[in-house]
Amino acid sequence: MNQNIIERQRRGMKIIRRITLTIGLIMLTTLLYMLHDRITFINSATPSIGYIVGTKAVEKSLAKKTEEENSLKSRSHTTTYAPVIRFQTKDGEAVEFTASYAFSSPNYSYKEEIQILYLPSDPNKARVNTFFALWFPLIIFSLFT
Repeated sequence: MNQNIIERQRRGMKIIRRITLTIGLIMLTTLLYMLHDRITFINSATPSIGYIVGTKAVEKSLAKKTEEENSLKSRSHTTTYAPVIRFQTKDGEAVEFTASYAFSSPNYSYKEEIQILYLPSDPNKARVNTFFALWFPLIIFSLFT
């Protein structure tokens, strides 16, 4: 009788280990793809100087239920601000993009100079050229891998 219980526990642990290993391998593969994509972008990109031309408000809504409102949802809103950047390509084309990150308050001044990287083949996929903007998402993702 005890042997059956022990055997079931072992099988259960094998399944849990396989599931954990599969999830870990998927996350590691995703991380490696993201790293390859970022390095390829940096190696192919052209540096330029952009200027802050505004901010874009990004509103996030968190729904939560209270005891008094079992079926109704009260909403809690959080607003963050992403810088909007304009730069000129080597060909003279003016391009405007919104940074991929946002802050709880606008941290940039209008017409502030900022280093950017862009792909000559697709200047709309520009990124801010700072360690934070380029690597922080990968660092955070790697902590969960």
